[in-house]
Amino acid sequence: MVGPVLAQTPDAAVEARVLRILERTPLIDGHNDLPWALRENHGNDPHAVDLTTNLDVSTNLQTDIPRLRAGGVGGQFWSVYVPATLTPTEAARDTFEQIDTVKRIVAAHPDVFELATTAADIERIHRRGKIASLIGMEGGYSIDDSLARLIHGDDGMGPSVTG
Repeated sequence: MVGPVLAQTPDAAVEARVLRILERTPLIDGHNDLPWALRENHGNDPHAVDLTTNLDVSTNLQTDIPRLRAGGVGGQFWSVYVPATLTPTEAARDTFEQIDTVKRIVAAHPDVFELATTAADIERIHRRGKIASLIGMEGGYSIDDSLARLIHGDDGMGPSVTG
């Protein structure tokens, strides 16, 4: 039997190098369920918890601003998850509600988060010391398998997209 593996403290030079890299290159977390957790446990209200404090003990949330900062996160894909048990119309509606929740998280902390839709946005936001906020959706089910819903909104109607 092999003995326990002991955690080693990284060499200070290596740690300093990593920090320099993270200052120039945004580390992007590809999936975060905070919007769903706010919906399920906090009335879908980004003000219901103080994201500016470490919440690991006081709530069941796995995300807060101090831990995002400590982890060197430069970009965050906020997941706009909805359960597959919903009807297609309900799934589309709830997805748009989740998108709204992401926008409200960003609006609640404009000094920390900023919405990003392009790689250039991510780079610009990161240079400003903020966390680029992207929206991640899993599969077409969430939009009733309709690109029109994604482009035009919940009703699938609206102005035509022209080139």
